[in-house]
Amino acid sequence: MEYQPLRIVIGYDGSRDAALALNWAVEAANRLELPVVAVVAGPGHEGPVPEGDWDSTRLEEIRAAAEWALSDAAAVDGSAVVRRGPVAQTLLEAAEGAALLVVGSRGHGPLNSLVMGSVSQAVARRAGCPVVVVRPSETPAPSRIVVGVDGSLGCRAALEFACSRAELTGEPVVALYARKLPKFFVDAQGRVPPALVARLDDEERLAQEAADDLRKKYPDVDLRSHTVKVAAAQALVDASLTASLVVVGSRGQGAVPGMLLGSVSQAVLHRALCPVAVAR
Repeated sequence: MEYQPLRIVIGYDGSRDAALALNWAVEAANRLELPVVAVVAGPGHEGPVPEGDWDSTRLEEIRAAAEWALSDAAAVDGSAVVRRGPVAQTLLEAAEGAALLVVGSRGHGPLNSLVMGSVSQAVARRAGCPVVVVRPSETPAPSRIVVGVDGSLGCRAALEFACSRAELTGEPVVALYARKLPKFFVDAQGRVPPALVARLDDEERLAQEAADDLRKKYPDVDLRSHTVKVAAAQALVDASLTASLVVVGSRGQGAVPGMLLGSVSQAVLHRALCPVAVAR
């Protein structure tokens, strides 16, 4: 099947978290005026499902449920398809050239092979487009978008993603820079190496400059900058309590270990109290 180049792709497995992800994708599609393709990725070989295959009925039921949910959504051009093969790889292939890939944080649907917890981590690391991992929001009516910044190119992509969404939703954006030093950066006298302090100051300056650039590009977005002396992952998880979305870059280059996507994003994806976007 050929997919439309401008579309939102959602991984759907019939679980509660997949339903949340589908609702989030529909809302985004309405705002962006893009079609939605729900991909039901089933185990086994690729290509058409053979007649009599024991999974075929289950897959078709899940596909039909996704298509019904999409048809019930106002103003969305939606479709649902079944694709066979390794789940993460199937979703990555389906999302090639997409505007956005949306998945639930974990899955416990009718297909036992769809463990969305591992799938969401895999697609967040490897997708060529932005990925949103939908987690239930702890706050009934969250009113801000939080974005982690560290002065890297990845943080610029995250700020751009956050501001472009805020322009549509009317929410304020909080650019959060966290700079807590691990103990091993302090010498026997309790001093931090001057070179490290200078690099941290450069990172904070670059993060501020990136925010200033985005304020010019999105003058109608209320973009606020905050610096906190807390470990990056913990700062973002804490901030997620009152956020509708937390955005992180696909990679960072911070002076403090833990500011990189490999550690911070994994922690945020596991522990955030709202949906998480990994921007590229």
